[in-house]
Amino acid sequence: MLELVGPGTRGVRAVTGLIYTHRAGDTVRVVIMLDPPGKLGLVIRVDDIHRPPAVRLREVADDRNALRPLSGYEVRLEPLGGSR
Repeated sequence: MLELVGPGTRGVRAVTGLIYTHRAGDTVRVVIMLDPPGKLGLVIRVDDIHRPPAVRLREVADDRNALRPLSGYEVRLEPLGGSR
Protein backbone atom coordinates (compact mmCIF):
# COMPACT_ATOMS: atom_id res chain seq x y z
CA MET A 1 0.00 0.00 0.00
CA LEU A 2 1.25 3.46 -0.78
CA GLU A 3 0.00 6.98 -0.29
CA LEU A 4 0.13 9.84 -2.77
CA VAL A 5 0.13 13.05 -0.75
CA GLY A 6 -0.48 16.55 -2.05
CA PRO A 7 -2.97 18.50 -4.11
CA GLY A 8 -3.50 17.82 -7.79
CA THR A 9 -3.68 14.02 -7.99
CA ARG A 10 -6.56 13.41 -10.42
CA GLY A 11 -6.48 9.65 -10.90
CA VAL A 12 -4.50 6.44 -10.65
CA ARG A 13 -4.67 3.33 -12.83
CA ALA A 14 -2.74 0.06 -12.77
CA VAL A 15 -0.49 -0.93 -15.66
CA THR A 16 -0.20 -4.40 -14.12
CA GLY A 17 -2.37 -6.09 -11.50
CA LEU A 18 -5.52 -4.92 -9.76
CA ILE A 19 -5.73 -1.52 -8.09
CA TYR A 20 -7.92 -0.13 -5.33
CA THR A 21 -7.84 3.54 -4.31
CA HIS A 22 -9.32 5.67 -1.57
CA ARG A 23 -9.13 9.47 -1.38
CA ALA A 24 -9.17 11.41 1.91
CA GLY A 25 -8.52 15.12 1.43
CA ASP A 26 -5.29 15.55 -0.53
CA THR A 27 -4.14 11.97 0.14
CA VAL A 28 -4.87 9.00 -2.15
CA ARG A 29 -4.21 5.53 -0.73
CA VAL A 30 -3.37 2.94 -3.35
CA VAL A 31 -3.40 -0.86 -3.00
CA ILE A 32 -2.05 -2.90 -5.92
CA MET A 33 -2.33 -6.68 -6.10
CA LEU A 34 -0.41 -8.81 -8.57
CA ASP A 35 -0.52 -12.60 -8.85
CA PRO A 36 1.93 -14.05 -9.67
CA PRO A 37 4.24 -11.54 -7.97
CA GLY A 38 6.30 -9.26 -10.17
CA LYS A 39 7.08 -5.66 -11.02
CA LEU A 40 4.17 -3.31 -10.39
CA GLY A 41 3.32 -0.32 -12.53
CA LEU A 42 0.75 2.42 -12.31
CA VAL A 43 -0.10 5.69 -14.01
CA ILE A 44 -0.84 8.74 -11.88
CA ARG A 45 -2.71 11.67 -13.44
CA VAL A 46 -1.76 15.02 -11.91
CA ASP A 47 -2.60 18.67 -12.55
CA ASP A 48 1.06 19.71 -12.83
CA ILE A 49 3.87 17.25 -13.65
CA HIS A 50 6.34 19.75 -12.17
CA ARG A 51 4.63 19.35 -8.78
CA PRO A 52 4.09 15.60 -8.32
CA PRO A 53 2.61 14.20 -5.11
CA ALA A 54 4.85 12.94 -2.34
CA VAL A 55 4.86 9.13 -2.29
CA ARG A 56 4.88 7.17 0.96
CA LEU A 57 5.34 3.41 0.79
CA ARG A 58 3.34 2.06 3.74
CA GLU A 59 3.03 -1.74 3.45
CA VAL A 60 4.24 -4.61 1.27
CA ALA A 61 2.80 -8.12 1.62
CA ASP A 62 3.70 -11.46 0.09
CA ASP A 63 1.39 -13.95 -1.64
CA ARG A 64 0.20 -15.23 1.77
CA ASN A 65 -0.65 -11.67 2.88
CA ALA A 66 2.23 -11.62 5.37
CA LEU A 67 3.83 -8.19 5.75
CA ARG A 68 7.36 -7.81 4.40
CA PRO A 69 10.09 -5.31 5.35
CA LEU A 70 9.98 -2.11 3.28
CA SER A 71 13.74 -2.15 2.64
CA GLY A 72 14.68 -3.04 -0.90
CA TYR A 73 11.60 -1.47 -2.49
CA GLU A 74 11.52 1.79 -4.39
CA VAL A 75 8.92 4.04 -5.95
CA ARG A 76 9.97 6.01 -9.01
CA LEU A 77 7.95 8.75 -10.70
CA GLU A 78 8.57 9.34 -14.41
CA PRO A 79 6.65 11.46 -16.94
CA LEU A 80 4.91 9.50 -19.70
CA GLY A 81 5.94 10.03 -23.31
CA GLY A 82 9.04 11.98 -22.40
CA SER A 83 7.04 15.16 -21.66
CA ARG A 84 8.46 17.32 -18.90
